[in-house]
Amino acid sequence: MLKALTVQDFALVTALDINFGDGLTVITGESGAGKSILLGALGLVLGERASASVVRPGAGRADVSAEFDLSGFPQALGYLRDQALLDDDDGASSLCLVRRVVTSDGRSRAFINGTPVTLGVLRELCEGLVDIHGQDENQRLGQRAVQLALLDDFGTEPALRRACRDAYRAWQQASQAARDLAEDIERRSDKAALLAYQLEELERLALQPGEFEQIEAEHKRLAQAQTLRERVAEALAALEDDAVTGRVLRLLGSIDDTHPELESAMAALSAASDLQSDAERDLRGYADSLDVDPGHLEDLDARLAAIHELARKHRRSRRRRCTNTPAPCSRSSKRSAPTAPVSKRCLRAPRPSTTPFSATRASCRSSVAPPRGISPVR
Repeated sequence: MLKALTVQDFALVTALDINFGDGLTVITGESGAGKSILLGALGLVLGERASASVVRPGAGRADVSAEFDLSGFPQALGYLRDQALLDDDDGASSLCLVRRVVTSDGRSRAFINGTPVTLGVLRELCEGLVDIHGQDENQRLGQRAVQLALLDDFGTEPALRRACRDAYRAWQQASQAARDLAEDIERRSDKAALLAYQLEELERLALQPGEFEQIEAEHKRLAQAQTLRERVAEALAALEDDAVTGRVLRLLGSIDDTHPELESAMAALSAASDLQSDAERDLRGYADSLDVDPGHLEDLDARLAAIHELARKHRRSRRRRCTNTPAPCSRSSKRSAPTAPVSKRCLRAPRPSTTPFSATRASCRSSVAPPRGISPVR
């Protein structure tokens, strides 16, 4: 119920205070007496759009206040309580003061019980408090919310309506919680499947410590085998053609003398000849090892390509990948990620006696727990 209306510097009005009593109040006057201005001020405080034209010429701002008794509007009182806009601490008062200020530059501010609020909050509070019936102003009856409120007021017990409202809100919250749970399970399932696939790749590669360095060195040697064979052949040919050591030994052997220095020289040359023979034998063995099997070289190429690809995919250096293959691969492979879709029953709102969602969420977490050493999805 509207108790009082205070208008200052609105349109042509300098100051106006009106108090309304119980029952019917009629304001009459001839054309131009200001009845429309009064309705305009009331519409402004109820949340209509404001402009600088409503400010009285020469004034800095227009100020309109309305006092309501909300004892017959429990929904409005509940809205104020939810928004922490009640004037008293215990929430027992049913009076509400609504104020609207419009400055000369067109900006406006709204207040409820002295607290600044947005225009949307003001409109939502005042929407059902006043009905202005005039030309094309009763179109609120076409709004679905108004029609539903009228139907509920005349066709349903308030207690039953409140119980239905509370049950519907609880169902909505439970349904949202179920959807969030299903999305969480799906995310965990996808993450578990990805981890299982990555671990399967590592197990399939079966890279051993030091294997990469060994394969890389062997591949490098076999890739340039032709050049190496040519140089080894040239070295062997040079050793075979160089008969200086043997000729010198024969010349010195024909000398009939046992001088220590001569014998020492012959011993050194003999050892050099033996070392040269050993070198020739080793070079021939090395040359034989350079006989490349094309299939073996292709296997090395494929192995190196797999290592490079895995290192690139995981953004790790190749050498670090070689020595840091995850240990729990064998254990994690035993944990299979859930692939079955979430049951539709999970998306239904639970009754109050059912298992709480916290327990259900905990059980789902345990069923899709990631392997040891890997952080779970948040």
